[in-house]
Order: sequence, then structure tokens, then C-alpha cells
Amino acid sequence: MVTASGPPDDDAEELARLRARAFGVGADIADDPAAMARLAELEGRRPIAAGARHAPSGELEEHAAAPAGIAASAPARGAWRASVLLGAVVLAVGGLVVWVAVQATAGPPPDATLVPDPDAETAIAEEVSRFAGYLALETDTLVSYGDFRGAEIWRVQNGHGHPCLMAVQPATSDLLEVACAPPGAELRLDLLAEVYNQEDFWREGLVDGSLARFVARDDAVDVWLYPSTPER
Repeated sequence: MVTASGPPDDDAEELARLRARAFGVGADIADDPAAMARLAELEGRRPIAAGARHAPSGELEEHAAAPAGIAASAPARGAWRASVLLGAVVLAVGGLVVWVAVQATAGPPPDATLVPDPDAETAIAEEVSRFAGYLALETDTLVSYGDFRGAEIWRVQNGHGHPCLMAVQPATSDLLEVACAPPGAELRLDLLAEVYNQEDFWREGLVDGSLARFVARDDAVDVWLYPSTPER
């Protein structure tokens, strides 16, 4: 006769209780990670008998004393474990898809972020104020956001109260570009390197077709530089 020693009585009773919580009516073990780990531990200790007809009478009595539905729970246990594994895989794949989507829509980080510059030189501010007056912008709303590659970036409002960005080259007293946007629209200013603006400082070292993009945020201006490639 083939015999095998079963788990200690205390472990057997605990295993029966945990099985009941896992597979019985009102199963609640999924909310108790410690109990789930203990169940897996006890299940791993159980010896495999050569066959039910060879099992010792004590083990048969143990199964008889177990709650209803426990003795025939192997298929249910396998299905439960498979569902848990499938759920984990679905969550992992879903998280990866979300991460990839966010990365795809977020785009590259800015090359620079400009913030308000309260120490803008008075002479520059006066020059910018003159440009703003020509363009019917509200000169008392002018705020400097500092320099990017020799181009001063200013934020100002137009006569409609809409925000605007203005790029000025103080070294040559040139107004490079102005862009405004209504509420809800993205406020964006583009400086494009072209044949006629070879002397603009901001485009030093860049070939025609290169682009500097300025996008206004709540209290900053993000800058992206897109260098073009030389013609072959």
C-alpha cells in the first residue's frame, strides 16, 4: 500500500478554512492578500497520493470533514488562478498602451523655458513699447520673458484683450514677429529662417528652413528649436 504523510492537523484545518474562503459560498479571500499567500503556501506543501483508493483513512476523513464543495474544488481553483493571471496580464498590457499613447501625444520636451524677467533693461523696454504702440498693443501690459539666441520675447495684450507674443532683436532694433490668439486657442509664435533674414541673430548656425517655436503657457514660454538639414 502506498502511503504519504499529510500536512499537520492544524495546517489541514487551516487549509480547509482557506479553501472555503476561496471557493465556497461568499468567497472573500481575494480581499485578503495574506490569506491568499498562505493558501498558496499550504497548497504547495500537499503531497500527491498515488490514487484516492490508496489514501489513508485519516486523509479520507479529513476530506469528508471539509466544507461542502472543497473536495471537488481543483477545477475551480485552476480557473480562479487562470482568471487572476489573465487579469494581471490585461492590466499590464493596458498600462503599457496608456504609457505609449501619452508619450506619443506629449511630444519632445522644450529646448528652453522662458520665465518673466522683471529686470529687463529700460532702454529695451522703451524700444519694445514703441513697437507695441505701432501695432496697437496695450503697452502697459508688456512683460519681458528674457532672451533666446539673441531674440527678446515679450508678452502683451492687444486692444481686444487677447494675449500676444512679440519677438524683438534689441541689437538691431528689429521687430522679428508678433502673434496673438483669442481665448482658448494656443498662443504660438514661429520664427522661420529664410533667405531674407540671414542677419537675424537667433538663426546663427542654422540653415534656411529652420524654425524656432515659442508657445505661451500660464506663466512661462516654452521654446522648441527645429534645425533644418542643409541641401545636398
